[in-house]
Amino acid sequence: MECPIIRVIPQRYGGDCGVACLAMLLGVSYENALVAAAQVAPNVCITGIWIKHMQTAALLLGYKLRRHRRFDIETDTGILVTNTKRPKQYPVHVVVLREGLVIETDGCLWEAELYMKQHQATAGPLLVAEKDE
Repeated sequence: MECPIIRVIPQRYGGDCGVACLAMLLGVSYENALVAAAQVAPNVCITGIWIKHMQTAALLLGYKLRRHRRFDIETDTGILVTNTKRPKQYPVHVVVLREGLVIETDGCLWEAELYMKQHQATAGPLLVAEKDE
């Protein structure tokens, strides 16, 4: 069966970047990712989501998200936690990193290094998905 490399899923609310990234990385619908995330972070669309809650939501969807502090931005794939100078209204901002490309939750595709420079961001941990057995 042929399938896309990734289905870009934009966030729909102010705080749901984690939901959109879970859906993109795990290949599930936004709605399924939202249902899983809301079980551990009921106000996810309003207040955002913490890394540990994304990991728990991923388990509910059948995946483990392993936190990697060291990774290669040019070859690795996962949910990248970004540290930016944006307002601290939400716990973290996350994007999908795929082999040197950043998929922002507004639907834009960036070269990773350019994204980090443009947004004055530094890379936090990378959450890498593994099928839960």
